[in-house]
Amino acid sequence: MGYNQGVKKYQKEKHKETLQLVMDAVEAIRMSNPHTPITRKLLLNMLKDDDTGIPMVAPATLYKDEYLKIWNPSKWEEKNKNHELEQIEEHGKEIEELTKEVINLRKIIKKNEAKIEKKDEKIEQLLSRIEVMKTERRENEDTIEKLEGLLIACDEILAIKKLSVSGIASNLKEGITLMKEKSR
Repeated sequence: MGYNQGVKKYQKEKHKETLQLVMDAVEAIRMSNPHTPITRKLLLNMLKDDDTGIPMVAPATLYKDEYLKIWNPSKWEEKNKNHELEQIEEHGKEIEELTKEVINLRKIIKKNEAKIEKKDEKIEQLLSRIEVMKTERRENEDTIEKLEGLLIACDEILAIKKLSVSGIASNLKEGITLMKEKSR
């Protein structure tokens, strides 16, 4: 057995002895005069060591719950009732604080839900834009394909008529220049 275990065992034995001393003293007081109120002073007098005259139990020990319950049940009940009221008051304060915290958390949740909703709307708008852009891209690709087809057809016609693209381009440039001069 370790040192701590030995000390604990000794303390437990002394505790039992002290409880028994108090119970025996209370019983002796009640037997001698059942109507005598048991006071701390009377109890300490009963618990005095015959040789030294010093009480075998410290006065403060008598006010610990387990001892107080033996010699003064009404005071013990009052003490516990006060303790219970303090606990109820404490729990009430805790509940109040928790309620405030819940309210704050709900506000935060609402704000975050609103932000999420706005972001969802933006996502929907972006998805719609993407769809529109995809459609426009497909249309542009179709237009490019048609224009390429027309360009090939024009090249074939020019080849048949033995005309060159550069010649047409220079004639086109001259035409644009003439139009600009006329408009001045």
